[in-house]
Amino acid sequence: MVSSCKNDKVDWLMVYVAEAHATDVWPIRSSRCNGDRGPVNIATHKDDTARALAGARFVDDFEMTFRLFVDPLPSEEFEKNYAPWPVRLYCLENDKLSYISEPENGEVPIERLMGWLMEKGVMS
Repeated sequence: MVSSCKNDKVDWLMVYVAEAHATDVWPIRSSRCNGDRGPVNIATHKDDTARALAGARFVDDFEMTFRLFVDPLPSEEFEKNYAPWPVRLYCLENDKLSYISEPENGEVPIERLMGWLMEKGVMS
């Protein structure tokens, strides 16, 4: 989807928030989407550095090509204001929030976002 968008029209970024399944809070240790890297084993972030390192590892592991932002501790203002858990996609248009994905059964239907991007003329 990222490569199908016009680079001069879309600026992709990721905001890494609190670890959803921290091993010291809600240990699931799933590896189903983690390739050959084995189970995910991340404890609750104690500071911004730990969170930034976990986010950077995610970006590297999944070869993301967009910028990473970290929701800072202890305020976690992004999480409090935008409710991104378990996963959400947001689009800003002219500095206005104009698209928010709604999760279904713990997943985000990407087709809706793709349709929205096509309507806006930024995806081919």
